[in-house]
Amino acid sequence: MTNPKAAPRLARWLIYAAIVTGSLALLLGIQRPYSSVVLLALLVGAGVFALEHAGYPPQRIAAETTRRIGGALWRWLIQPALLTGRALVRFYQHEPAQPTPPPGRLHLPPVVAWTLSLALTCAALLALPVAAASPAVGLALALLAAAVAGIGRALHVDALLLPRCAGHFIAGALAERTAPRAVPRRQMALELLLVLAAVLAATWRFHQADARLQLSGGETEWITNSVYAAHNGLRDYGRIPLWQPYLEFGEPLIDNPVGFVLNPFGSGLSLLMGAAQGLKYTVVLLALLAGVGGWFMGWALGLAWPGRVLLALLLVGKGNFHAMMNTGYFQLAHQQAYFPWLVGALVATARLPRARWPVVLLALAFTLLFFAGNLWYTLPMLIVLAALAAVYALTLKPAASASGRATLKSRLNFFKRLDGGFLRRLALAGGLTVGLSAVLLLPLAVNWERLGSHPPEARAGWEVDLFRFIVPLYVNSDPRQPLEVYDPKHNLGRVFFMDSLEEFYYSFVLPPWFAVLIIAGLPLYRPRGAAARRFALAAWPLLVLFTLWG
Repeated sequence: MTNPKAAPRLARWLIYAAIVTGSLALLLGIQRPYSSVVLLALLVGAGVFALEHAGYPPQRIAAETTRRIGGALWRWLIQPALLTGRALVRFYQHEPAQPTPPPGRLHLPPVVAWTLSLALTCAALLALPVAAASPAVGLALALLAAAVAGIGRALHVDALLLPRCAGHFIAGALAERTAPRAVPRRQMALELLLVLAAVLAATWRFHQADARLQLSGGETEWITNSVYAAHNGLRDYGRIPLWQPYLEFGEPLIDNPVGFVLNPFGSGLSLLMGAAQGLKYTVVLLALLAGVGGWFMGWALGLAWPGRVLLALLLVGKGNFHAMMNTGYFQLAHQQAYFPWLVGALVATARLPRARWPVVLLALAFTLLFFAGNLWYTLPMLIVLAALAAVYALTLKPAASASGRATLKSRLNFFKRLDGGFLRRLALAGGLTVGLSAVLLLPLAVNWERLGSHPPEARAGWEVDLFRFIVPLYVNSDPRQPLEVYDPKHNLGRVFFMDSLEEFYYSFVLPPWFAVLIIAGLPLYRPRGAAARRFALAAWPLLVLFTLWG
């Protein structure tokens, strides 16, 4: 065996021999690819020989190199990709798992139990309302429900599986509350930086517009006249006047339901740099306010970072916000920026019982909504807050007896278990809201009879064929599609193209790819905690209500 100390010298001589041999091969006229292969083979052989005699077998080096490269790929590429995919599927942070309902006696495939349970539930729900219109049909549905229950009993299938699981879902959702997790500061800064980048991209035409251009829309000039008058008065007289004399016979400037001088987010930039330029930058500010509000709402609901950022981006690019802004309804767009702050503040008020800032934030957000210059969205948001408050105020966790089981009395008192502390915090937020908004609320209350109002809704709007024109709006993105309407007040029919009704087109249109994405993503959605399920109990009925309302 060769002396290991002589191996480096031998390796050098082999390398020299390889270089000389390769050079001679080139001089003898061997073609370049073949001579290069010969030279490379000699060099590799010399290196292997040197490593072997130096005590580093090439097999061990290859195995160690493979192990380290594989570990690096797993640590820096494969594992982050798997975690990212898992996070994208699970939008919610981990919370203590809720008890799942015990499985029924299923001797057949589960689809049989779910089908029978669905048929029984539908027949039972439809029997009473149908019986009011047709007792015979109602009796038939009742007999059908009894037959389904009998079939399920004969097949040893739990025909009450659907209502039983719904009951367990509701009980689990209203049983416990957990506080949302704190987000590290660096991660929070990165997420909000993504939101800021999306806002600047979405509102590029506004913050890059020429200083001489104003916001578009047929009603923009008169509907934003309050900040023009306030800026002119501040510039010419050093104060904001209380009366605006330029529109018709004049009108109050501060205590005006259409004015938004008292709202710093709506009027602050206009007071500093003039309304024409300030309103354009206000669009950027309001989009940022909506995006950060969506992030805050996601945090309050317990969403992980993909859910928080996605919700923020959806609110930044919400079509109704930009449609109202571009068509002149500045106040209606302005108010939408406070929706996520209101919902997030109420949820935080419920999930953080010892914190005071959610109560103050709830009152402040509603006051800013009221000061935004329109009363239109106050009623819908009151309905949303009332529905959420009703869901979060219930605690359906029965008291256990000495044996560990819930007593019959505690089960009967389920819906009497209200969270008194949460209701007191809501009452405090309501009182604080009234106090903050008193500067506008009291003058409007005193002069309510002198204020203008919306025309009566009965026979004042348009009648539109739902399935011919409204439903296609959700899937057809063509702005030149026709919309036929009928005016019952004047007995006239009209035809519009959707590009002339931007506030409606961008409010109701749903791109097909987005609809497919929602439908495909619903099976992946699993509310992972009581807070998520509790919110869903109010969100789905509200979704149906406002869709029908719209």
